[in-house]
Amino acid sequence: MTHTNTFKDLIYKDGELYIKMGWMSKQGYKQCNFNNKTYQSHRLIYEYHHGEIPDGLVIDHINRNHFDNKIENLRVVTRQENSWNNGAKGYHWSKNSNKWRACITKDYKKIYLGLFEKEEDARDAYLKAKEELHGIEERL
Repeated sequence: MTHTNTFKDLIYKDGELYIKMGWMSKQGYKQCNFNNKTYQSHRLIYEYHHGEIPDGLVIDHINRNHFDNKIENLRVVTRQENSWNNGAKGYHWSKNSNKWRACITKDYKKIYLGLFEKEEDARDAYLKAKEELHGIEERL
């Protein structure tokens, strides 16, 4: 009689059952395999706590650390809201004007925030606009 292990992606050790973890995806997310299917770990963890992820929404790592899959660090957002949490500064040095230039994107449109003598002023303008335009409401 031939025995096939349908649970080959599971590990049983010291009375605990574990799912084998795979390598990272190209985007840097932890993955695991179960029954020959690959899942992103953060999505499984979110669904375990809150149920199915609604169509058109994705899971965002609040602190932008893809290795931190604690439920407190995961929230459901739109793709656009997820792109807002990318850690970009929102300002840069403009060689043409010899000043700091701040801008932000909303609904795929770039919004010019101004030119500033001081880097801190450009940063403050960007952070204020980010708070006003990119506030992300929690969806549970």
